[in-house]
Amino acid sequence: MTGRETFDGFTTPERVAATEPERALLATATPTSIDGDDGRIAAWRFGDQGPRVLLVHGWNSRASHLGGFVAPLRARGYQVIAFDAPAHGDSDGARTSVVHVGRAIRRVAEAVGWIDGVVSHSIGSTATLFALAQGLRVRASVHLAGPTSGERRLYDAINASALMPAEAYTFRKLFEAYIGMPASTVELPYLSSGLRHPGLLIHDPLDRVIPFAESEALHLAWRASTLLVTGGGHARILRAPDVIDRTVRWLDASLRPRTASLAA
Repeated sequence: MTGRETFDGFTTPERVAATEPERALLATATPTSIDGDDGRIAAWRFGDQGPRVLLVHGWNSRASHLGGFVAPLRARGYQVIAFDAPAHGDSDGARTSVVHVGRAIRRVAEAVGWIDGVVSHSIGSTATLFALAQGLRVRASVHLAGPTSGERRLYDAINASALMPAEAYTFRKLFEAYIGMPASTVELPYLSSGLRHPGLLIHDPLDRVIPFAESEALHLAWRASTLLVTGGGHARILRAPDVIDRTVRWLDASLRPRTASLAA
């Protein structure tokens, strides 16, 4: 495989269709279209009163995959904002990256006015960290099974494609030209630079997609963070009742500290 082919595969996600239950959930929201750098961003707003919580999905995913968080958040009086990242779901685009998703997060936040809290999964967590480092401000954020090293993702792609050194160099340069910055920018020292609020990190030590060590590293770099160990693997964590419950209660304790507390 060539560096160009690896770059194409690395930046081209699979566009997953919403299931019938997911379409039914989205039908209860107010849909909107936001102009992004990569075209139209499809977004949905559940409710119009209360603090705003943004849901950020991962790679090869879509907003509705975090649908399990909507009803519990709405029951506690929150507005929920969800969107499909560039080249995902119903949004425009053919290719994207964690940097482009991070820029889309900022564009969504600007379009809705403000965001109080974030719940993000996998690469969506990294994109959220990037958006925070780029100036996004929130009062609390939850990060589910998120990677903290862009370099490791590049190395994984190089190894999976068995690239020779010259082709690996081509791949890296194509990627850096695409995101408009060195790949080393998407590393923990930069990603942690915007963390001025409380954070909750949830990860399964047996996660086979994103190593648990990446959440441990973020926890060490983020003094105001709490690290919770859970099961559920990498994808099923989004449907785990205990994860959803702990996430919502922690957000409530962080965004409404006078009226809520996190149970043991």
